[in-house]
Amino acid sequence: MTVNVLKFSNEELAPLLAEAKENESEVGFVKSYLSGVVRSLIDNPLIYRSFGAYWWPLKELIIENGVTVLGDNLEAETTEYFRYEDEELTCCAAYAMQQTKLKENQLLSSDNLLDLVGGDVQEYALYDEKLEELAAIIAARKPK
Repeated sequence: MTVNVLKFSNEELAPLLAEAKENESEVGFVKSYLSGVVRSLIDNPLIYRSFGAYWWPLKELIIENGVTVLGDNLEAETTEYFRYEDEELTCCAAYAMQQTKLKENQLLSSDNLLDLVGGDVQEYALYDEKLEELAAIIAARKPK
């Protein structure tokens, strides 16, 4: 799936990282960002789709920080490919993808187009069974 897929470069993410560090709280950027993501996901689990393929390394960070309510399932190959050596860059990449999907009005779409080396695109359908299940539970509890 991930062979020849282009991902955000460290250079593309550098301005986001600089901005994040400017606004860094005492807790630190990664913990603060993950906390906000988890709060958003608890309110609307389908927000996970907004991170595209970067969801998997982001979820890995969430799990590593002790949050288990979102499940522990990961898509191993995608997680490994889209993970950055620096946790901060992983968070910045997830945020950048979310902003891209927001601009395209595709925030909750599970369908993604991944750019490939050479200019082609590849379709990628994001599906996290646990988050879809949580979304269904929340939807069933809402008054009609």
